[in-house]
Amino acid sequence: MYELERTWTASAPEPPIPVTLGARPDVPRPIRTLKDVHDCLDHYCAVTPYDRILNTAQHFSTDFDYRQVSDAEMSKALERRAQAGPEERDIYANYIIERYLQRLEQSHEGFIFQFSLGADPLPFETASRIRQTTLRQLGELIARHPKLNFQSTLQACTPTRRSAPSVASCPTFPWRPTGGTISSPCSCAR
Repeated sequence: MYELERTWTASAPEPPIPVTLGARPDVPRPIRTLKDVHDCLDHYCAVTPYDRILNTAQHFSTDFDYRQVSDAEMSKALERRAQAGPEERDIYANYIIERYLQRLEQSHEGFIFQFSLGADPLPFETASRIRQTTLRQLGELIARHPKLNFQSTLQACTPTRRSAPSVASCPTFPWRPTGGTISSPCSCAR
């Protein structure tokens, strides 16, 4: 949600902040209400030059539980923002990604939503950690947006790895309802 807040007063999209940033600077206009979330998403979509973008690059954490979140649930979680924990984090992320994909699907049918998966921290970054539950949940999310194309990449490759993973270790989404496409090339099989 912080990344989205940062865009609210910007006239153009900005690069994401580093994961290792530490203390986050205050934002000029924080999200406090459900209306704020929608206004902020509308602003983000309005200033993003989709006509000049081929695809997006996002990351889906395997630490989240991906599910649909109601307006009431999001409103209650926003009321607890000062004391937010992992449960609220999941609610914020789920609500925002669903509403963003809905907007993207309505305004840019066929757009490629590219995402990485499996880059969650492990000792020495020697492997990917992908829960089977996450794959199912992301499959359900993808199925809810048939007018978009999705591409996933496995992101556990680092300079310390000596060999690329086999194709069998790449995340795959074996089913797809009508519309759109899914592909899942390994990012380290270069």
